Amino acid sequence: MKPQKQTRLSSLEQLVKGLLAGVALYFSAGCGPLYQTSLESEMVRRKNNIVAPEDFDLDGRITKANRLLMRFPTVEQINQGVGIDVVKSVNKYLIPGASKLMVHGRQEHFVENLSEEGKKEVMAVQKEVYISSDYFRKNRHVRLRRAHNEGITSEYWAGEIISLWRFIDGLYRDAANDLKTDIKKLERKLMVSPSAERDLIKILEEKRRKLGRMQQNEGESFLYGAILKLGAEGKLRILPAEKPRRKEADLSKEEALYAITDGHENTFLEIASKQRGYIVYVVFGGGHAWGGKTSCGADYDLSGRISREDNIANWNAKHPDKKFSLIEITFRSYNEDKALMKKLQACLKDKN
Repeated sequence: MKPQKQTRLSSLEQLVKGLLAGVALYFSAGCGPLYQTSLESEMVRRKNNIVAPEDFDLDGRITKANRLLMRFPTVEQINQGVGIDVVKSVNKYLIPGASKLMVHGRQEHFVENLSEEGKKEVMAVQKEVYISSDYFRKNRHVRLRRAHNEGITSEYWAGEIISLWRFIDGLYRDAANDLKTDIKKLERKLMVSPSAERDLIKILEEKRRKLGRMQQNEGESFLYGAILKLGAEGKLRILPAEKPRRKEADLSKEEALYAITDGHENTFLEIASKQRGYIVYVVFGGGHAWGGKTSCGADYDLSGRISREDNIANWNAKHPDKKFSLIEITFRSYNEDKALMKKLQACLKDKN
């Protein structure tokens, strides 16, 4: 009888050990790929505009990345903190077990042959990117120190652009200071030499016009990237968001389509996974989407996006020890041109 009892206990012991090992694996992997793939129906909007599984304990023990997600400033806190409305929405998508938090600032950026109206729109968004990013740098919960910028493929390239920016900015500043000095001298002369008033007024008005044009040009510097401007001012370290691109002529039809739709997103996830710290802040075109219905819930709106994949869901399933949660920031002046995006999506579908 004793041997039979020993066998039954051994079997029971093995079963318990197997279950415990499974539970340990489940939690150590951040709930694992199987949980990730079945997430869509469970992701719901919770408190503080956080989308998370409906059965996930937001008040319980969570990763540092997700703690940061929960503490990340709301729309009201950002706008109140800077004194003007710069942000339209801050949507938080919490993935259990995430070791990193990606914050996507949805930008509009300069492109060739941009109309004057388009330039004004881009400048408005970029100013909001600048003000918001500077606020994140100062905020006690975020303390932003690094930012990834669309179009930057290496830190060397970022450094070269920033050096050029500083040089041009220095020239503008010196010239503007000279003009301001000349204007003050002319204004003093007008006060003591009324007989020369006509000639002095002409010169003064011309110098004021030049200064006005220079100040306008300085304002237009936002057109070429708020994050680079912050880098030039020494406020943020600028990091790459992309890898060097192959020439379009060298790409197959499938490769070109992938590069447009999901290549940027998947490449950046690889870059971001190697970064230090819990937060990865990237400013990238608003038409791109790292999220999808699985990672961000059934209500996640893709109508203004060109992405075909749920990039974060796919990444998290393949890399359970390097999972991402996501925050998307939409700036006040960002134009969610869904009609234009639908045309682009239709064009991409025809190419597919």
